[in-house]
Amino acid sequence: MVKKVGLLLSILWMAATLQAQDSIVQRVLLIGDAGEINLHQKEVLTAAAGKILPSKTRVLFLGDNIYPRGMSLPGQSNRTETEQIIEAQYTPMIAKGAPVYFIPGNHDWDRMGKNGLAKIREQAAFINHQNNPLLHFVPSGGCPGPVEIPVNDRLVIIAFDSEWWLFPHNKENDSCNCTTKDEFMEALASLANKNQHKTILLAAHHPFQSYGAHGGYFQLKDHLFPLTNLNKNLYIPLPVIGSLYPFLRTALPNPEDQMHPAYKEMIAEVDSVFARNQNVIHIAGHEHGLQFIQNQQIQIVSGAGAKNAYVKKGKGSRFASPRSGFVMVDQLTDYSLRLTYYYLDNDKIAQAYTDKIPFVAQTKLEAALNNSPLLQQDSVVVKAAPELDKVSKAHRKWFGENYRKEWAADTKLPVLKLSQLHRGLTPTQQGGGLQTKSLRLVDAAGKEWVLRNVVKNMEFLLPEQVRETFAKDVIMDALSAQHPYSALIVPPLANAAGVPHTNPVIGVVAPDKNLGIYSGDFIDRICLLEEREPLGKSDNTPKMYKTLKQDNDNTVDTAVYFKARLLDLLIGDWDRHEDQWRWAYKKDKKDNKRYEPVPRDRDQVLHVVDGVFPAIASSRSLMPRLHDFGGTIKKINEYFTAGSKINANFFNQYDYEQWMQLTNAFIGNITDSVLEDALQRLPESSYRIRHDQLLKQFKERRDHLPGAMATYYRFFNRIVDIQTSDKNEWVQITDTAKGGLLVSIHKISKSGKTDQELFHRVFDPAVTKELRLFIHDGDDSVVIRNTTPIKLRIVGQKDSKDYLVENSKKHIRIYGKNKGVTINGDSGKVWAHLRSDSANTSYLPTNLYNRTQYLPNVAINRDDGLMLGLSVRFINQSFRKTPYGNLQELSFRHAFSTGAYHFGIKSEWLHALGKADMVVNAQLYAPDNTQNFFGLGNNTEYDKNKGIRYYRSRFTLLEVMPQLRWRKDGGASFSIAPLFQMYSLDQDDNAGRLITTPSFVRSYDSSTISNTKYYTGVHLAYTKDARNNRLLPSSGGYFNITIQGFKGLNAYSRNFAQATTEMSVYKKLDPRGVFVISDRLGGGATFGNAPFYQSLFLGGQDNLLGFRQYRFAGEQLLYNNFRVRVKLLDIASYILPGQLGLAGFFDAGKVWAKGYNSNTIHTGVGGGVYFSPAQLFVVQVLAGYSKEGWLPYVSLGFRF
Repeated sequence: MVKKVGLLLSILWMAATLQAQDSIVQRVLLIGDAGEINLHQKEVLTAAAGKILPSKTRVLFLGDNIYPRGMSLPGQSNRTETEQIIEAQYTPMIAKGAPVYFIPGNHDWDRMGKNGLAKIREQAAFINHQNNPLLHFVPSGGCPGPVEIPVNDRLVIIAFDSEWWLFPHNKENDSCNCTTKDEFMEALASLANKNQHKTILLAAHHPFQSYGAHGGYFQLKDHLFPLTNLNKNLYIPLPVIGSLYPFLRTALPNPEDQMHPAYKEMIAEVDSVFARNQNVIHIAGHEHGLQFIQNQQIQIVSGAGAKNAYVKKGKGSRFASPRSGFVMVDQLTDYSLRLTYYYLDNDKIAQAYTDKIPFVAQTKLEAALNNSPLLQQDSVVVKAAPELDKVSKAHRKWFGENYRKEWAADTKLPVLKLSQLHRGLTPTQQGGGLQTKSLRLVDAAGKEWVLRNVVKNMEFLLPEQVRETFAKDVIMDALSAQHPYSALIVPPLANAAGVPHTNPVIGVVAPDKNLGIYSGDFIDRICLLEEREPLGKSDNTPKMYKTLKQDNDNTVDTAVYFKARLLDLLIGDWDRHEDQWRWAYKKDKKDNKRYEPVPRDRDQVLHVVDGVFPAIASSRSLMPRLHDFGGTIKKINEYFTAGSKINANFFNQYDYEQWMQLTNAFIGNITDSVLEDALQRLPESSYRIRHDQLLKQFKERRDHLPGAMATYYRFFNRIVDIQTSDKNEWVQITDTAKGGLLVSIHKISKSGKTDQELFHRVFDPAVTKELRLFIHDGDDSVVIRNTTPIKLRIVGQKDSKDYLVENSKKHIRIYGKNKGVTINGDSGKVWAHLRSDSANTSYLPTNLYNRTQYLPNVAINRDDGLMLGLSVRFINQSFRKTPYGNLQELSFRHAFSTGAYHFGIKSEWLHALGKADMVVNAQLYAPDNTQNFFGLGNNTEYDKNKGIRYYRSRFTLLEVMPQLRWRKDGGASFSIAPLFQMYSLDQDDNAGRLITTPSFVRSYDSSTISNTKYYTGVHLAYTKDARNNRLLPSSGGYFNITIQGFKGLNAYSRNFAQATTEMSVYKKLDPRGVFVISDRLGGGATFGNAPFYQSLFLGGQDNLLGFRQYRFAGEQLLYNNFRVRVKLLDIASYILPGQLGLAGFFDAGKVWAKGYNSNTIHTGVGGGVYFSPAQLFVVQVLAGYSKEGWLPYVSLGFRF
């Protein structure tokens, strides 16, 4: 009987098991961070293999497949060991017939080391070398992906390499389909749209949500025993000091932590792609634990394949465990997903948690499709944005009349019915940003089209909290400077000029089933529809550059590009950056490409700069790239700033005669009838409003083109770049009979003979001052005979480079590799820079745009009163130096309350001595320089009855410091400098003040105050600036330590040294950075005898608001500043972007002086408002309160 019961129970159990398996459509096993052979890994892998269902299971290893630094390179001693680590993972899985997919993690990329790309390729090659169809490495070695892994008609896995996004070193990989973030995002968007009706398992190594160390969450052990992060057995108690580790890791995150800007950028960009997909589950490893988080997005973390670490439950957490284990995802017959978490419990794998994710059907458009009146109409009358014309006369004066009438006019537009246009248009992927939504579509013939909004959604640039306030009206007003229908006028002008173009149609989009998940962004909206590739197949700008570089048989029709830029100038389309060009091509019989430029995205055509504020903003000092469409062409040299790199490649082929011939031919084709035809393309309402004005302006601009282009010719040709290809070429640089310099470039055939001429131009020394020849890969020869004053720089890359210098008036600078460079002839005229590093041979386009900035210097405080000044900054460009070659700044400031003056000079020359920058600072505080001094000590008296004048000291101070500075990646720098200082005080000018009473001064020089002092010394400083934004930081940190030693040069000057340091951290409390807290800790110490004016000071704007400037003086100093910043609104537009907000603070600090110490900690509290116009500077108005009363402060810039 017992046996029968047992048999019955066995049959029932087997039946239940089979029934459960029958309800499982597909299974995916998720194992992360399993790259170390240990007992935990063995248990996890064995248990996971036991869950494999035949023909229904896929296994995903979610990165960090090989600890500690990925697959060893060939020849390294531990190569076999690293191979065994990855073999141990896939062997039990493929033995059960399950496909296995390895996704790379940060440890696989050499733990973010310089060999990352090589090691990823080695790991991929090893997997591929197994020749097993069940084994996959996705994405392929060193590529970002994305990779689509189809499961069935309702489930798909999309995998990408998240470490590729974060990796800081070289990751160039010609074998990848996507080589840039933009290309990756386009491909990801395409897959998101393609799989919109499926559940998407979005697989990467890095989680988008986590409550572990990578998410900024730490356990008590991290604070008490921080050394266990280096070695799990180092349980050495370090309370307080131990808290520095989690604090610094949060404040100064590395790219592997979610707080880092690059990590945040990745999350934001990828999330934006899947915002409309209903069924997206993020799966990742990285954190060494198991988590299930369900907030606005769903996150599965399975990173405990071989390691385990602290994770906690947070907002949205359904499950969290620090134990080793894995996750099993089952797709059921109702398309829902069942999650089962397994972890190691008492050395055995046990089920820990299960949950279910239902399948959500996509929203349908039945109501709109059945009820919209647009479906019955071919055209409709609409107002694009009538609110733009509902502003006062004063508003129009300050912000411009612009095109308000056009935006508000009743305008007849066609109805765009996508399923009926071009035999049906179907979306493939969404593009654009928060302002302009765009959608790529494909017609029945496979031709691509682009649909984009005409009315930009500029309110998305505001914080969500203020989108329904007045701020929305302010930011939307900037749209009035753009003509809503200006793109329509381009085709007739382009036809006449011989420039390829799209054929845009502007209309109102009707509801359409083809729009699917994109309906909300486009139906009932005014949109522009145009071909994406009007001439057929095309490349983007980076791919075009790459193709030209690979082979000199690939060419560009530069005359067409020249005419396209003339058209830009005529129609006022100044924002022509590289992404706004496509490059159509035709191939010859040998598969060589002949490119033709196709301009696109004509958003700025006819853009005006009207009104007082926009006119100021568009000045050369502030926003030189901002231009106005008017009858005259202003700032011609800055007109082509956008796209200047393309200009450098193609404008260099034309001498002045050819340049002007092209210009005049263009003008001849733009007849009055052509202009009239173009304006007639505008809707009737817009034509009626502004036809006469626009026609007059077009004619005037056409007449100004020759003069404008002649001016730009002289500007562009001062310094000229010339590039060769990666093929073999022969370059001849020779004098001409008329005093010019001829540059001729020929192909070298496979037989080694000179072949077709690729470049031929004579340069005029009266115009051109320098030629920069960039010779890319290949075996190249250069012959130089130059008696002109034109300077030559020649940069050669890989392979052999043979130079023959027959004659040269000036020294020739040649840059190249250590090997393969031969210099013959007059080598004494060559300055050779031969190094193996890539920076020495890289191509960096010449930046022709020197700038002059005028920066106001305004401040108000109780001590100095109103301070007004001006800084004039000259920013000059140099050869291959970024962001500039040298900077010269002259500054002046006057304090009206004290009569004090300050003059400053700052000069910087980047990489002046090798990799070292030369920086010179000189400061003169004179005449009538004034500084408060209340005596040494933490409790010095401030008797208000005596007035502040009693505590003011007047003296002259001169400081000069020439320094060498080395800048490193990540915002770090080190500097060393000699210094000189001179101090002088007039006794009569300080009569009746505290400074002339030695018993109150208390410093060593109290009896020699009036004696002139001279010092020399040395200055050492280290700075680490990891702020995400130096002007308005919302994350990251800043650290500085400065050590100075002073040597007295006369009897009144004693030797002393000082060390000061400060550290500040910034943390935004919400994703948009509306609330930002920051904290600064600083201090210093003096060694030896410092004069009174070199004391360490506490008080005022520097470190303790609420007190007078320099209120307390000491030999040691410690202070802390806490600030909270609340952003009220962002103003982001072409006119005057900026940020307005509130700030509150709490300061505390004290000083120590020998014999005058106390336990008092001084505090100050207060707040105010700040505004940052155009992201150029910050204006801050604060009020601070302390036991000594209220004090006001107005300043430019935050204190820290």
